[in-house]
Amino acid sequence: MAILYIKIFHLLGVFCLFAGFGGLFGIGENRPNVNKAVAALHGTGLLLLFLTGFAMQGINKAIEGFPGWLITKIVIWILMVGLFVFVKRGKMAPLHGILLSILLGIGTAYLCFLKPF
Repeated sequence: MAILYIKIFHLLGVFCLFAGFGGLFGIGENRPNVNKAVAALHGTGLLLLFLTGFAMQGINKAIEGFPGWLITKIVIWILMVGLFVFVKRGKMAPLHGILLSILLGIGTAYLCFLKPF
């Protein structure tokens, strides 16, 4: 039963992460309150994903150690952190950030459901 709640909070983390990206791509300059709220939403999503991901790994006895798909998901998690920073600081165009966040999300879903390696 605990795994169900962990998965729900993991999905909440996904929703917060992508809502943070959506807010980042939609905000303009000189809106510090919105900027802080968007960054907090994104960070909350990342924290939930990190904690619940490791909780699921610890509970699931079928996963021993760190398989390749799990390591790849951790790398994608790190890329999501960097992507937010790059777009926020203007080092990447918002359109490229949108496309990359969607591709990283699709890649994560692929790894989650199929566990190819």
